[in-house]
This record gives sequence, C-alpha cells and structure tokens, in this order.
Amino acid sequence: MTSEQDQIPINLRAGEVTYQNSFVYLGHKLSIPYDPSTEISRRIQCAWGAYAKHSMFLRDRNVHMKLKRKLFNMVILPCFVYGSETWALCKKDRQRLAVAQRKMERRMVGVTLME
Repeated sequence: MTSEQDQIPINLRAGEVTYQNSFVYLGHKLSIPYDPSTEISRRIQCAWGAYAKHSMFLRDRNVHMKLKRKLFNMVILPCFVYGSETWALCKKDRQRLAVAQRKMERRMVGVTLME
C-alpha cells in the first residue's frame, strides 16, 4: 500500500507484488484515503456477526434479561467500539451506531419497531 500516485512494480522470486488500496491490520481497515464511515460499517457488521452467533440465547424468552445484558456487554459491544478511540465521528456515524445497537436490543426483548 502506498500513498504515491506512481506505483512502481516490485518483483520478487515468487512473482510480482500487488498494490492494495486497503487492508485489515489488527482489526482496523487501513485505506488511502481514510474513510471513517467504512470502518464504522465494518464494526456494525462485526457486531451483527457476534449477535448472530449468540442469537439463540439472546432471543430466548426463558433467559433472564440480566444474563442477556451481560452477554451483550461482554461480547457484542466490544465489536461495536473496538478502535473507537481513534475515530472522528460525525453525527450521522453516531446515529448509525446507535440505531444498530437499539435494533439488537429490541430483538433481545422481542419488541418490534412498530410496537
């Protein structure tokens, strides 16, 4: 990955090295130019993936809400906010995160948006 316009081909014994516009390193998507909305989309997608893994437990009506909330705070919220210390959020991005979190919480309770 480079920030220069002219990409000089690099050849190694195994073949030519390809240039990338973006890649994931230590859980963060690095790209040039940097777009925080793509990182937020990745975090929301990661949180939905974690939610899907535990959805049977989180949506079970026989499980106490205290246990659901504990699992949500330990597993799913870290997926949302991983690396958030470095984000420069705008109002739209904050709202996207809040909407996704509320949607998951509504599903845990068993309430629809219309209710």
